[in-house]
Amino acid sequence: LGLAMIFISHDMAVVRHVADRIGVMYAGRLVETGAARAVFSAPGHPYTQALLAAVPASSPRGRATRSLLAGDPPDPFAAAAGCAFAGRCALAQPGCLEARPAPAAAGDADHRVACHRLVAARELGAAAPRDDTLPERVAARIARMRARRAELPG
Repeated sequence: LGLAMIFISHDMAVVRHVADRIGVMYAGRLVETGAARAVFSAPGHPYTQALLAAVPASSPRGRATRSLLAGDPPDPFAAAAGCAFAGRCALAQPGCLEARPAPAAAGDADHRVACHRLVAARELGAAAPRDDTLPERVAARIARMRARRAELPG
C-alpha cells in the first residue's frame, strides 16, 4: 500500500506482531535497528535484550530469566558524551563513558547495533522470549486491523 507508520511502544510482544522494521531507542538515541526478525532473533544491544527479557511469557515453560536494570535512567537534559546506556549496562567499561558508539553491522547487513561491546553483549545471551503467542485480545485487534487494510481500495 506504500504506507508507513511509526509505532512507539515498550511492549515488545506487540511490536513483534506489528512491525517489519524496528528501531530501539534509549535516551533519545537509536541503539539498534533492523528487520524485526533479525532484532528479535539476535538482539545485540543490552537494552534491547532487557526489553525482550521483560516480555511476560504466556506459559511457565516459555519464561526466560527476568532481570531488572540496575541504576537510574540518564538525565535527559544532560547529554552524555559516551553511551547513554553505560550507567545501567552490565558490560560497561570506562571507554563506554567516553565515546559515543557508532552503529555497527550485527550479522544481517540491515541489522545495526550501537554498542562498543557488541561481541560481549551477544555472549551475555539475554535471550529473547521464546513464546511467540499474543494475548487473545491483542491478536484479535491485529486481525481486525489486517482485515480493514485488505478492504482498502488500492
